[in-house]
Amino acid sequence: MQPFDHVVLEERLKRCGARERVLFACLCAERLLPGYVHFKEIAGWGDATLLGSCLDLGFRCAAGSETPPQNINELVDRCDEVTPSSEEFDMPEVVHAQNCGLAVVYALEALSHGAAADAAYSAQKAYETVDSFLARRLGLRTGTLTPDVQRLIDDHELMRREIQKQHEDLERLSALTVLDEQVVETLREDNRRYVIPFED
Repeated sequence: MQPFDHVVLEERLKRCGARERVLFACLCAERLLPGYVHFKEIAGWGDATLLGSCLDLGFRCAAGSETPPQNINELVDRCDEVTPSSEEFDMPEVVHAQNCGLAVVYALEALSHGAAADAAYSAQKAYETVDSFLARRLGLRTGTLTPDVQRLIDDHELMRREIQKQHEDLERLSALTVLDEQVVETLREDNRRYVIPFED
């Protein structure tokens, strides 16, 4: 399994339709949501309900059952407001919650503009979250990892699982001939088995 590559991922997403890109971005962000809920429980700060409702909106639009609303920019701003910063919260859980908020924002941006880059950034936030989780588990500091240590993280089963999940989702979306509510719900049900861990 190749390590995460934003450029390659973006090129693959360019070959998908706009709704498929939104669906991919929402799936990536949804895997991060339980970690945001955990952060909110211990920090007493945040709005997981807002992030979850924005993802539900994205999924409905991806299914074609609803058109993107006119207030997406407002939703983006509201999600930004409930995305924590590591400068404000001195706890390891903030990284997961911050990446979740950003992933939801990128999913909304994909819904607004249909850009492959936004969907790829949502996936990148999922990758970075696993990277941070594994570095913490291994007692390492992200940002100062040697190439050998980074390869150790990239080869870890949790990282391979996330990269494989992104790859499989893209394969499924590229092969779709119909994208409706049933397809979206099936993918969401499968997605729940791949929640990105947030506790050691």
